[in-house]
Amino acid sequence: MSLITSVLGSVIGKIFLDRSYWAVKLSTGKWCCELDTRFEPRLGQSRPFDWTLDLVDTEDIHKVKELWLFCPPGPGNPMGSTARLPITEPGTAFQFKVASLHALGANNRGVESQIIGRVEDKETQRCTCFIWDAPLRAMSTPYETTLQHFGSWREGIAPIGALSHTVLGLELS
Repeated sequence: MSLITSVLGSVIGKIFLDRSYWAVKLSTGKWCCELDTRFEPRLGQSRPFDWTLDLVDTEDIHKVKELWLFCPPGPGNPMGSTARLPITEPGTAFQFKVASLHALGANNRGVESQIIGRVEDKETQRCTCFIWDAPLRAMSTPYETTLQHFGSWREGIAPIGALSHTVLGLELS
């Protein structure tokens, strides 16, 4: 068995990390992953690979063929969870995180949930998502919602509301 590595050298599919992370397979066959780091000359230091800065701003977002979410072990899955979304139409993949003030300072950098998704219908903006829920330490089953009214996937959390197409790199026209 060979390991899959990103274009910047991160091993993709690592298990037993204490946080979730996304990875994408591009049409070029290369992989990119948020475990990667990039040197930021204006800051003089490395920073984590970023969805908006490193996929959307470089237009590599148009090359995404698969979107993955790798999640740490939890009570329902001691080996961790993995979700894969094939992307058949450019400009329909997205990823984002949700944080809350009471989670800041925790090991997960304040992340309450991490979401990967694919727009299924550009007109209605209906999308299918997988959600890592950090407080529950569990991944959702496929969750359907819309980009304009991203809802709550469980009781006790507020709906997210409308998502920014520009920041996420979505092209729905």
